[in-house]
Amino acid sequence: MPIYDSSGQPVALSSVDLSMDIINSDINRFLMYSALIMAAILLAASVIDYQLVSRSLLKPIKHLGDLSENFVSEQMQRGEILEPDIRTGDEIEGLADSLSSMSRQLRTYMNDFEKVTKDKERISTELNIATEIQPRVFPPYPDRSEFDIYASMTPAKEVGGDFYDFFLIDDDHLALVMADVSGKGVPAALFMVIAKTMIKDRALMGGTPGQILTDVNSRLSEANDSGYFVTVWLAIVQISTGKGIAANAGHEHPALRRKDGSFELVKYRHSPAVAIMEGMKFRDHEFELGKGDAIFVYTDGLPEATDSSDEMFGADRLLAALNRRQGMDTMELLKNVNSEVDAFVGDAPQFDDLTMLAFEMK
Repeated sequence: MPIYDSSGQPVALSSVDLSMDIINSDINRFLMYSALIMAAILLAASVIDYQLVSRSLLKPIKHLGDLSENFVSEQMQRGEILEPDIRTGDEIEGLADSLSSMSRQLRTYMNDFEKVTKDKERISTELNIATEIQPRVFPPYPDRSEFDIYASMTPAKEVGGDFYDFFLIDDDHLALVMADVSGKGVPAALFMVIAKTMIKDRALMGGTPGQILTDVNSRLSEANDSGYFVTVWLAIVQISTGKGIAANAGHEHPALRRKDGSFELVKYRHSPAVAIMEGMKFRDHEFELGKGDAIFVYTDGLPEATDSSDEMFGADRLLAALNRRQGMDTMELLKNVNSEVDAFVGDAPQFDDLTMLAFEMK
């Protein structure tokens, strides 16, 4: 700094010499203190922020998670409603309200689902009862040694309309029925029960199979707004002579085996299915069974059974199964066919009933 005299003229200089090491040391010390203060402030802010976030966000979310888990595992089973007590005034409270609304809707859905399930089980039970009206006790006529008869139905998962029946019209005439209603589900099952009842009631009144199906067709076609129809094979056998008359209304070809022979399909021109059109006439076909002769009838679920490659069982495999072993009675025959179908199908789902009936003259 300059030094001035009384007249204001510079006459000398005043100087100070400082070491840069001292200056740098002061600067570094200042920076260190500043960093420690900033770190302390940041740590305190983080702790305070965590507490605020935890109280306003993390704890409510964890509370919602615990309530949801408990609701799924316990409360829902007891029919309770999820009611979280969260009053944060932000989106978390909105989420809690949404979960509460969801739980109420879910409870309503579960109640409706439970009701529908019970109704479905009840209907399924009633349909099983309808299916069980088919003869299931074998031998059905233990005091009759003139013939042997056995039938079976392996139902698919979906309720179908297959049915078989056999009954004595009088002491010397036996009726055999194999039928398949179009469609699946409850309506088809109900149509099956109606058709089965009509066929038996009309057969007990007398007449040939063709006449019986003609009358049944007229009655079923009168109010058939649903468009269902039924394929039927109906035969009446005179037990004392083995003479019979059959009518085939759009059904599968029966298989016939002569004594000591092999099963072969009996193919002839079919009549249309029952309930397609009013005024239809159904043709009769005469046949005769001797001692040891047998008839095998079935629904289309048998030849159309498919494996995992969508290949059908088919008529050739069916005849091979029927002729696999000689000397089988009717029960063994059907069980053998059923086991071969099961082996062929494997794990593939069964979409149609497997219904079979075998009759042998003794």
